[in-house]
Amino acid sequence: MWSAWVGAAWDDPRAGMAQIDGPRGRPRNLLAALDRLLADRGATLADVGRFALDVGPGSFTGLRSGMAAVRALAWALDVPVCAVPAWHAMARAANPPRQVGVLCAIRARTAVWYLARWPDVAPCTVAVDHLSQWLGATARPGDVVAGTAWSDPHLVAAGAEVGVAVEFAAGDCDAARIAAVALLGPGADWAGALQAQPCYVAASEAENRLDARAHDPPPKKGPESLAIELTQVSRGNRRKPAPSG
Repeated sequence: MWSAWVGAAWDDPRAGMAQIDGPRGRPRNLLAALDRLLADRGATLADVGRFALDVGPGSFTGLRSGMAAVRALAWALDVPVCAVPAWHAMARAANPPRQVGVLCAIRARTAVWYLARWPDVAPCTVAVDHLSQWLGATARPGDVVAGTAWSDPHLVAAGAEVGVAVEFAAGDCDAARIAAVALLGPGADWAGALQAQPCYVAASEAENRLDARAHDPPPKKGPESLAIELTQVSRGNRRKPAPSG
């Protein structure tokens, strides 16, 4: 799922946001939603002066597809892009007091999460067996949490085990929170479209499968498979006999 936010300024009363469902890896619904949000303001893509986008961590396919769509639009329109890490947007939404950290959690896959502590510990993948260890080494007294992943019983139990009170402060990242970081700063990084880079943190499932195959021993070929391969080769390379005489 993607979200999109359109506005002229953070306090724009006509700003609009939409949640977008669509097949993984197909950003057509995202582009259609942008057109609708702009049309509600009597504008088109040609009126867009800049883009802000979530660079992760997140779903490998969804992140790559969404970024490709936004970078292509920004490049075509020759407008700047602000790349905002999801955990920065979640921490800003939490609005913690000074000196209070925000423990951000995003579900990566079954029994694995992206965890980070704003502002000083970058995201990493943490499996269920290592939650207590990560929290014990990272969390500080008074920290608050951000992300609906914290409702998972495994995270709640790990927090209780190391004495971290799961005091919920903010939900997940969305387009409005990305816009808040980009427009209100400080530290917003506006640059060219192609300079925005994703924060994948973990390899995709496809990359993991390819890596596993690279380390597997070559399969043993039995007589049957060898016969099939030889038959295919001989058929493919069959030549017509040379004319006599």
